[in-house]
Amino acid sequence: MILSSKGSKVLIVSDIHNESDKLRKILKEESADITISLGDYWHSFHKNTDLDVKKTCLLYNELVDKPNFVNLWGNHCCAEIYPNEYTLCSGFNPRKRTITETFLDFKAVEKTKWHCFLDDFLLTHAGLSPHFLPFNAEINIEWLDNWLTREGEKATIALKTSQSHWFFRAGMARGGNQIVGGLNWLDFNDEFVDIEGLPQIVGHTYQRIGKVRAVGKSFCIDTQLNQWVTITNKKLEIKSFKDL
Repeated sequence: MILSSKGSKVLIVSDIHNESDKLRKILKEESADITISLGDYWHSFHKNTDLDVKKTCLLYNELVDKPNFVNLWGNHCCAEIYPNEYTLCSGFNPRKRTITETFLDFKAVEKTKWHCFLDDFLLTHAGLSPHFLPFNAEINIEWLDNWLTREGEKATIALKTSQSHWFFRAGMARGGNQIVGGLNWLDFNDEFVDIEGLPQIVGHTYQRIGKVRAVGKSFCIDTQLNQWVTITNKKLEIKSFKDL
């Protein structure tokens, strides 16, 4: 999927982790034309009651069904929706999974994507490492979009059939068996490499100071929703929850 911010305000958020009320306030205040979520709705160390899980499911159903909302897979989303030996990660709770089974609209899940492009930026949950690029890779949006779409189709089949795919395998920095993490597991602090000609916006790696971190022309926005970005006519702005 290739999107443009020309004439539109695009809101990009990531790593909700059951902060459904916080996200609702951001959505209301920004009132964006297009919203892109980089995933990870569930699993939290401080908002983890049954009600928190239920509210997250209901918000997920509401958002993913909107035509101007783009939803990407996060590693915690994979674990919560398709729990198996290849997707499980910290925070998964079998008992709370029964709440998800009850309240989540699994038909809405089918609209979830692995990546999208916005202007010159590649958006994924954790980032694309040059380690995985084919030897004949072209650093242009059309080629990369086609390649990632094909790989995404394979990843979706693997996800649904409890098989493995590099998209949702962790690298050694996160205790995995790949050299570096895939689209859902690449560690921004220890594994990410800014690819020339391919700026990225990702989440996944929590920035403990609560601020968006830049590496080259790429950004990690996992800040527990303390910050996020908007892009309008290719102009990127970092916004803060404390300013709302």
